[in-house]
Amino acid sequence: MKVTLVLVKEDGSTQELPLKKARLVIGRQKGVDLRIPVPEVSREHCEVRLDNGSVSVRDLGSSNGTYVNRARVQDGKLNAGDLLAVGPAVFVVRVNGEPADIDAEDAWDEGAAPKAVAAVKPAASARPSGPGAAGGPKERKKPSAASLDPNDSSITGLDFDFLGKDEEEGQPKL
Repeated sequence: MKVTLVLVKEDGSTQELPLKKARLVIGRQKGVDLRIPVPEVSREHCEVRLDNGSVSVRDLGSSNGTYVNRARVQDGKLNAGDLLAVGPAVFVVRVNGEPADIDAEDAWDEGAAPKAVAAVKPAASARPSGPGAAGGPKERKKPSAASLDPNDSSITGLDFDFLGKDEEEGQPKL
C-alpha cells in the first residue's frame, strides 16, 4: 500500500509527502516526522498509522484538535480523498494513487479546521475575570502563525520539516 499526504496550500499549490514507515508523528517540536512549527500545533499533535492495509489517524492529546473532513476526531480510519487538518495545514490522503487529481484550492476550502471562536469582551458593567484579571494569572501572548513570515499570513509562508525513513536532521525543509 502506497500512502501519500498531499499538503494543499491556500494559494493552490501542493506538496506530496510519502509515508515511508508505519507510524508518522505530526507536531511542532523538533524530532517529529512532520514538523509544523506554529503555536496552533501541539508538540506531538497526532499520528498517522499504516496497519494491515488500512490508514488511520490518532490525536495525541492536542490542544486544538485533529480534523478529518472538518470533523474533530480522536482516532479514526482515513480513506483515499479524506481531508486531514492539523493546525493551519490541510492534507489530502492519497492511497495507491487515488485520488489522482486534487483541486488544491477546493481541498483547502473544504478541509481547513474550523477557526476558534473569538472571546467575547465582557460588558462595561461586568467584573473582569479569567487570565489577566485583577489577582488572576497573567496570560502569556503566543506568536501567531503570521509572525513566522511578516509578508505572508497564510499557510504558504510556513516551513515544514519532513523526515522520511532515510532522512536525517539537516535535510532541506519542505
